[in-house]
Amino acid sequence: MKEQSGSLYHIQPRLDDILNDVAPFPYTLGAFIAFLSERRCLETVEFLLETERYRRIYHWLEHKTETYEAIRKAHLSGLWNRLINQYIRPGSKREINISCEIRQQLMQQFYNRGDDPPPPQVLDQVVKSIKELLRGAILIPFLRRSSATARVQSLSMPSLNNSLCEAATSASHFEDDIKVNRRPREDYPSHLGPSRDDRKGRGWRERFKAGLVKRLPWPSH
Repeated sequence: MKEQSGSLYHIQPRLDDILNDVAPFPYTLGAFIAFLSERRCLETVEFLLETERYRRIYHWLEHKTETYEAIRKAHLSGLWNRLINQYIRPGSKREINISCEIRQQLMQQFYNRGDDPPPPQVLDQVVKSIKELLRGAILIPFLRRSSATARVQSLSMPSLNNSLCEAATSASHFEDDIKVNRRPREDYPSHLGPSRDDRKGRGWRERFKAGLVKRLPWPSH
């Protein structure tokens, strides 16, 4: 793929980079979630994110002492039940699109283990299936639209390299504008006598001194 100078929009990240929110702009996780929401398939990325959360918490609590066992079991059981009841169970509100074979295996795992949360490896097959679905039907349209949108936005603003060059070359112009718009204090007219328009003829220091002299009491002899 031919590189485009001064732009990162040609870099197309991997799906895992987007899901881990480490992809460069404009291919952010937030943009990907919004794209899926428009196509009414937001539950797929939500399932992947909650699965990753389950995996991390499971491994974090795995090496804790026995005092954490009750907490580990209660917390992980809640996450496991949510994954099954929200995304895997047939007819659930946020049921994801997976094969009947994978669904049956997970439901069987759910019924057999009861409240004992299984290791995250039992979710590897369904995670792989969902990612393949996203790569085949969602990822490419998302990358194309994000790249096109970013290019349109860039027309109204300079790229980083251009802005740095312009800032270096136009600094003197900004200074000239400031100098032109400033009028030295000594150039202001000072020939007008005291009147109501005195503020136009004198500087603020002179006006302050004049007013102060008028208000000071004269020393008594």
